[in-house]
Amino acid sequence: MYSIKRFLTEIVGLEVAESASDKIYCFESDNRLLSHSMLMKWDLNSFSFTLVSRGECRIVYNGLELALSPYEIFVYNPGLPVEILSVSEDYQAVTLLIKNDIILENRFARDFIKATYFPMIHDRRPNIPLPKEVFRRLKGHFHEIIGYQNSDLLLKTEASLMLFSLFLIDLYNALKAETNMNAVASRQEYQVIQFLHILPKYYLHHRSLDFYADLLQVSPVYLSRVVKGVTGLTVIQHVNQLLMSSAECLLLTTTMSVKEIAAQLLFADQATFSKFFKRLKGKSPTEYRRTHTTLS
Repeated sequence: MYSIKRFLTEIVGLEVAESASDKIYCFESDNRLLSHSMLMKWDLNSFSFTLVSRGECRIVYNGLELALSPYEIFVYNPGLPVEILSVSEDYQAVTLLIKNDIILENRFARDFIKATYFPMIHDRRPNIPLPKEVFRRLKGHFHEIIGYQNSDLLLKTEASLMLFSLFLIDLYNALKAETNMNAVASRQEYQVIQFLHILPKYYLHHRSLDFYADLLQVSPVYLSRVVKGVTGLTVIQHVNQLLMSSAECLLLTTTMSVKEIAAQLLFADQATFSKFFKRLKGKSPTEYRRTHTTLS
């Protein structure tokens, strides 16, 4: 799973200053820039928000094919796999990456995540059309963040985070009018949000229901029930989803051997990893890599 800086340098192909913040980063993209990451499969440990100004970008997001179009916002939730299929010649967008912890500390996070993550789980579109005046206001916040980001001003990260709070308030108000955000997230939904928040941090080392139940101070039976009830997936299915996403990314974007990938993902051995992969994907890691020609 990619951190903000690693994603920007290895997937997007940007040159990022060492002094750049690891909490928040905003950048403009076009056909030329996104062509660098075409057909790569990747996942992030951060939230991202993309505002599309022109053209179209077709992606596969957690198995769901989407077309990102003008005056839409696409909200990426941490740990979910993305693959860019095509980008139109006139494509223009601006994207903001924000560390997982920061957005979840925001007072609007519970209802916001409910509106963007839970619909995606049930195969509804996570890219949301916006009124033009709202779109322009949100885009203005992003450009202000880029201005601070590229300056030599003191406390520029703090200023960027303040602007992000304004962005989130405007987005919250816009989504409240267009989605199910009129209903405040229930206690159970918020507990599921907490689970989804901690999962990207621990999934490599901890793959048991009991671990996450202990961490959230609830019983395993209760956590199992609410996660399945809210998302439609079990706790273990969520863990396996992240493991599979990381495995696919390593197979398609590196030259690591299957044995090395198994070791990096902390499987007992190559055979255990291959059995896990084939059970979920229907083919072995070697077959999967051979049939996907994304490695140059």
